Amino acid sequence: MTVSTADKTALRKAALRKRDAIPAGLKSEKDKAIKERLLSLKEFGDARSVLFYASFRSEVETLCLIEEALKMGKSVSLPVVDAKAGRLRIGKVKGIEELSPGYMGIPEPHGGRAAKIHEADLIIVPGAAFDRQGGRLGYGKGYYDKLLRGLPTGQAGSRPPFAGARRPLTLALAYDEQVVEGIPVESHDITMDVIITDKEVIWTRQKSKRA
Repeated sequence: MTVSTADKTALRKAALRKRDAIPAGLKSEKDKAIKERLLSLKEFGDARSVLFYASFRSEVETLCLIEEALKMGKSVSLPVVDAKAGRLRIGKVKGIEELSPGYMGIPEPHGGRAAKIHEADLIIVPGAAFDRQGGRLGYGKGYYDKLLRGLPTGQAGSRPPFAGARRPLTLALAYDEQVVEGIPVESHDITMDVIITDKEVIWTRQKSKRA
């Protein structure tokens, strides 16, 4: 499927306008609901290693989730933008105090503890908009699509202890306002296995495999 850049740009701008327009008080309530859904998810509880992102601007709040995951004894890593190379690197953290402003002011880990994408059991991915089939519209740089293409091709989210050729589960956190009718997905785009909103948990193509 060929999708024009203009179409994606228009959809991205519309989704971000909706997200930015959520009042602070309502956003706090939505963040709490998303946090509760994520923490109650069996796949999150089972995961030993989680790749998070540090929330920025009007994104779903993740710093409290990072702290919670660390308290649970999970290995936590976050992306570092290598703008010159046009890709993401991954760094481990032991606390949010190890984060400092990086690319565009986004909090990033700065230190020597590098991590690999395939080491994660669960990958939490940011985005501007999502659909119920797992389609994701990012911010236009393609950083996550490049990163996630390096994952194994096996079934996502297989039974613990998360061994072998299992592919990590890809999970998006989003407000209900960010879920749209359809994302224009191309062959190189990476889709999500599950989307957690303030209203529901949406299992996409992996739902039948979990039954």
